[in-house]
Order: sequence, then structure tokens, then C-alpha cells
Amino acid sequence: MDVDPDRPRLRRGVPTNLESLDVPSNVEIAKLAGKPENLEQMVAVSDIKTREPHNFVYSWTDPDTEKKMQSALEDMAKNLLAGKPMQPAISSQPAPAKKTTTAAASQTATHPGTTHRTAKKPTAPALPELANEQFKAYALTFGGGATLVFSAQSTMPDGKVKYVLLIAQPDFNGTPQVIYKQVTSEDELDVIPRMQLVDAADTDADNRAELIFELAGKKDRQYAIYRVAGGSVEQVFSTAGSS
Repeated sequence: MDVDPDRPRLRRGVPTNLESLDVPSNVEIAKLAGKPENLEQMVAVSDIKTREPHNFVYSWTDPDTEKKMQSALEDMAKNLLAGKPMQPAISSQPAPAKKTTTAAASQTATHPGTTHRTAKKPTAPALPELANEQFKAYALTFGGGATLVFSAQSTMPDGKVKYVLLIAQPDFNGTPQVIYKQVTSEDELDVIPRMQLVDAADTDADNRAELIFELAGKKDRQYAIYRVAGGSVEQVFSTAGSS
């Protein structure tokens, strides 16, 4: 009878390479961290049926359109973090024509020896800078349009870090319309966890993909599934229980 020399062998006692409570050792025991650095996550779905794999990543026909969409969401995120109305950078509407005035209409009565100074408009405060940006586009249904997911963080003037997430879909004119947004800060993570996209997958075998997010708090993290349909976003599952 042939015996595999590499097969595991069961023996009594404590392996010599493991830490013992009775005998001091220099063996370093790995510590579990809340979230290891450079953690890569991927989605796997358990199914009793064998199905053809499908990639839900949206395919752009024009790379410039992808860049414009990301730029528009960046502008929206900056305005949202600054507490301003979100204004997309992309607009299909033509710019309004500038009004012109004749020289006679623009003349005003002046007095000798007086000068008129045009008041300068106050400089608008600079928008916050974004870091750790993530931009993904998915076709959640076969042959469907793009669903855009953008997330980033920013260090505010008071030194605190804020996190922003946007889910958007382009309208008929190609202008991204935000259908879901979330802003939280490092002080609020236990109440409003940071949403970080993991991937998109068909979780209920209906040929429609859902978005899977990690909900990262200060000390723990959960996972949730969100369904995008009819221009709205709904959480349909969470490892933390019903919300």
C-alpha cells in the first residue's frame, strides 16, 4: 500500500511551533485587526444551479464620456461636502446668451472730479480636496444603462475626515442624476457607517445585479445588499439585521 509522505499526521500534544501557556516562547502570534491594510474583497454567490458567469461592469463606448461622468460626480461630491447644492459639471443645455448693452445705455451721469469703482465680488471659498476616490460603473441589467458609484474622503479645515458616497444614473441627455447620497464623518461612524463598494452581483438569480457594500464603523463592519430599480436605491439585506 502506497502512503502519501505529505499527508497530515495526527499526534497528541502541542506542536513545537505554536505558543504554549506554560513554556515561554518567542513565537509571534498574529493579531486580528479590524480591517487589515490593502484588504481586497470579492463577491461569491452560492447557487445550486450552474449558471453562466456574467460581468456586470459597464462598457463605455467612448472613454471621454467615462471621464466626464467621473468629473461630474467629483464636483457633486465636493459641493456636497462643502454644504452646497450639487451641480453636475455636465449639462446638455446650451449656455445662455450674454446680454449686450449699447454704449448709450451703459453711460451714466458723472460729476467732474469723481471716479466710480466697481465693487469686487467676494472670492468663493475653495471646495474641499478629495482623496481615496473610487469610481465604478455597472450595467445592473442585461443591456441596461450605466449605474455609477462614486466614493471619496476629504480632510476638512477643522482637521476632521468626512466620507461621501454617490450613486447616480445618467438621464436621457447624458447628465448624471444622483439617486442616493450619503455623507458621514469620523465622529459619526458608529451611527452612520462609511459605505464602501465591494462589487455588483446577481444575489437572487433574477438576472438583475445588486450592489454590495461594506458598512464600516469605528470598531466593526457589516455588509449590506442594495437594489437599484426605478430610479431609487433600497437596502434589501444587511448582516447587522433589518434596518
